[in-house]
This record gives sequence, C-alpha cells and structure tokens, in this order.
Amino acid sequence: RRHLRDVRPDLPAAFVEAVERALERSPERRYASAGEMEAALRPTLDLPPLVVREQPARSGIRNRAFAGLAAVLALAVLALIAWSLTRSAPVASGASIAVLPFSDLSSNSPAPYLAAALTDELIATLGQIHTLRVSSMTSTSRYKDGRPDLQTIARELGVDTLLEGTVLAERAPGPVPRVRVNVRLVSAAGGATLWTDSFERRLGDTFAIQAEIARAVASAVDTTLTSGEEARLRRPRQTNPAAEEAYLQGRVHLTGYGSGPARRALEAFERALRLDPSHAAAQAGAARSLVRLGLAGEIPQNQARARGLTAANTALDLDPESAEAHAVAADLRFFYDWDLDGAERSYRRSLQLNPSLTYARTYYGQFLSARRRHDEALTQVVEARRLDPQSVEATRMHGLLLYYKRDYQAAEDILRQALVEQPDSPGALLLLGRVAEGRGLIAEAIEYVQRAAALADADGGVPLRVQRVRLLALGGRTTEAQDAFDALVRESEQRTIHLSRRDLAYMYLALSQDDDALRTFEQSADERDPALVWLGVDPRVDRLRAEPRFRAILRRLSLL
Repeated sequence: RRHLRDVRPDLPAAFVEAVERALERSPERRYASAGEMEAALRPTLDLPPLVVREQPARSGIRNRAFAGLAAVLALAVLALIAWSLTRSAPVASGASIAVLPFSDLSSNSPAPYLAAALTDELIATLGQIHTLRVSSMTSTSRYKDGRPDLQTIARELGVDTLLEGTVLAERAPGPVPRVRVNVRLVSAAGGATLWTDSFERRLGDTFAIQAEIARAVASAVDTTLTSGEEARLRRPRQTNPAAEEAYLQGRVHLTGYGSGPARRALEAFERALRLDPSHAAAQAGAARSLVRLGLAGEIPQNQARARGLTAANTALDLDPESAEAHAVAADLRFFYDWDLDGAERSYRRSLQLNPSLTYARTYYGQFLSARRRHDEALTQVVEARRLDPQSVEATRMHGLLLYYKRDYQAAEDILRQALVEQPDSPGALLLLGRVAEGRGLIAEAIEYVQRAAALADADGGVPLRVQRVRLLALGGRTTEAQDAFDALVRESEQRTIHLSRRDLAYMYLALSQDDDALRTFEQSADERDPALVWLGVDPRVDRLRAEPRFRAILRRLSLL
C-alpha cells in the first residue's frame, strides 16, 4: 500500500494523519462518524467550523439530502485517494548527490573529528530535502584516502552531482574554535563547477553552515524547497561548543560497525549531554547507541530499552522533526515493546522527514519482513542499496530478507555478491550457511560455517558455534553436536562467553528437544529478547508453527 505522504510530502502532517486514519483497514481505528472526521480535517485546512442553523421542515429534508450527497462525495474522494495510494509511485525525478569526505586542513585541529562529522551531518541535512536523493556516508567514505576522478565516483555511486569540501578549525583568536568550510558542487556529466562558496562560524554554530550549504545546493540543482523544509533549515540552533565537539565525535563513532564503536559513541554522546542536556541530536545518538549495544547483547535488554526510550523521547520533545529520533523510537517500539503499529508510524515518519536516511530504510525493511510483508520489505532494502551502493551490510540484509521469504536461490545470489565485495565477511558466510540449511544441504552449510569461523574474531564466534551445533545435529552427528552444546553451556556458566536463551532454544530444536526449545523461547520472551521478532518468519522454527505454545509466543510478539 502506498501512503499519502509518499505521494505528497508537502501536505500538512495533521491532514495526512486524518486521511490515513479514515483509510485504516481495521474499522475500530477509523473515525466513528463523518462529523468526527470533519472535525479532524477542518483545522488542517484552515476553515471555519460549520454553523448549523434552524431551517423549516422542507429545508431540513433538502439539508439532509445535501448532507448525504456530501458524505457520498467525501467517500468518493477518499476512495480516489485510496486508489492512488495503492498504485506504484513514480520514481522521483529530482537530482541525486553524493557528499565526498571533507578534507581537514587544520595543522593541529582543536576538533579532530570535525571533517568526518560535518560530512555525515551534511548528508543528513541534505537528505531532508525530498526531491534530492543523497548517497549514504558508508558509500562515500571509501573515497577518503585517495579517490579516482569525479566522473568515475559519480558513476560508481549513481549520482549526477558531487559535493566536495575542506574544513579548517582554529582556536585563535578566542577560546572557542572557529570553523571555516570551503565547498564546491560539481556536475558529474562534464565536471563543471555548479557552485562554490566559503562559510565561517564558531564551533557550536555548525548547523548554520550545513543549512546554508543545503539551501545553496538546492538552488544550484533547481530544487524547490517546501515551506516546511525552508523553515527547518532557517531555524536558529546553537549549542555549547564543547558539547558540539563531543557530539561530533559520537557521530563519527556511530558510523562504525560493531560494539566497540557503539560504546565509544555512547560515551561521547553522554559527555555532550552532560554539557548540554538540550542537545536533541546527542539524545537521539545516545538512544541509537543503546539500541545497538542491546541488540548485540553488550548491555542488559531492560537497560537498553529504559535508557534508550528516555533518550529517544527527550530527543523528540526537543525536536519533533528529527528523522533520526523517530527512527530510533521505531526501533525501540519494534524490538523491545513489540508495538508494531507504533513502530510502523515512527519508521514512516522518519522517512517522511528524511527519505535518504539509509539506516531507517534498512530497519524499516527488517520490520516489514518480520511482519511477513516481504515484497514491501524488499522494496525498502533495494532503495537502501541504491542510496548506499557500496554497503556490504545492506547487501547482506538484502540476502537475509530473501532468506526469510524462502527465496533461497535469490538469497544465495545476493550473498555471493556480498562475498565478491568483501571476501572476508563472516556474516555473509554465516547467512549462506543458513540458506544452504534451508535447502537441506547440511554438508555445504557446515562448510560455510567453518569458513566463517576461521575469519571471525572472538566476539563473532558464538553465533557460529551455535550454528555448528545445530548443523551437526541436523546432519545426524548427534554425539558431536551434544558434546559441542555441552561445551558452550559450560563456558556460558563460567561467564567466558554470552549464550542467550534464544541460542539455547535454537540448539534444543535442532537436537529434537522441542519441549526444552519451547520452554526456553518462553523464557526468552519473558526477558524481552529483541531478536525474537524474527520468529514469525525464521525457517529454522517452522516445525513449531502448529504448536499452541509457539503460537502463544507469536501472539505475545504481536506477530499473530
């Protein structure tokens, strides 16, 4: 289903919400009466309230007929909108742009993360312009150290304009660093310079630089800003310079993969918030770091949820139009609260505010897959890959969603492509093993897992060992599987590894201990393990789908 905001991003949010409520599939979610809907719609259209006057009886008949006609017309309009939303939307005809990593010209920079952070922030700011398609920093960062000619970069990223720049940060003449940014917008077609300019502000006013650059870029590529976009870019924002520096450090750490970068990002964001609790972007960054650490099992799930929810809600209170805050609020509702309707509203709102926010689009794809809306999910991840064509992570996610759809051949093709892009990727090999298992090729699956184990670090070894236990059991090597299972349990009891109840449940299931598997899944649900959201689509649990206890778990997860 298409949504009205996708077709008309310029419409008022309250109007969109009113219309989409009227179009809800579930009757209890719709308006109870035409009058209730009229009351919701009228303020969004800036119309005065209807005044009902006493009329003679004959006029009353005519008025009732007119009201009935109006209701029919209203329903016809809504039907027309509904029809238009179900049709595939045309591809946006706006410009596409990649922001290349800014170069730091500072000899002894007082803000060493500034160039990378400004690049990332500018990508986010430009992404809020709906008619611009903006490549992700994951794809552009590969050009930081040495780069081919600009036409080659544009071709590799699939964009028609490139923005490059330099950053110079100096402490003199006062205690607050001054930041100077030089930028140049280049046409990919002939390499011509479309626009160039310089900006100087104190550290703490860097949003003003980003906003000015974004408005100038929009003008240079003949993009008209909506009134909402213009207002957001002109909104004054200042922060404590030291807090801004800490925030920028966190922003750069958050672009890395793994638990280490997420923990360093959280430390930086919390440092920024001690200096400036009203820094909305730092609140959103802290929430996102907590979600990542929770999903990785690095912090207790109740802590990830409670602290993450507080930070996300604070970010939204401070900045209701923060796409990143809406995205992380969606993650929390999806993974921890199992509030699927609320999560979808937040994901959609995030992408309304920034259609180029790749991680929001990727996570929305995961969400749709978990709800068995596979074609919609694949649409999102394909768009994420278009925005981030160099991202191996996005390619792996594409393969995972195809696996959940049971399209094993297409999943294998995509994951082999990920291995071409990154031959030493344990994640792609592990997923290829799961695909081979889904096709009943257990010996091939074990080979993939062994190859992955040879490449993985200590932290990445536990999922691979769990999968090896499962495959040994499924391949009939029960004694080996039980011995490997017992070794994992011993190490977990000794606290040398982290073994979740969910891991135990998957191994019990492969060892044909279904009662133990169900009991452990139930315990995992009691702990609100976020990874359980995949139980609705994971092929590994298909044998349990008719079990009443398993269906009760799915109902707890809102997946039935």
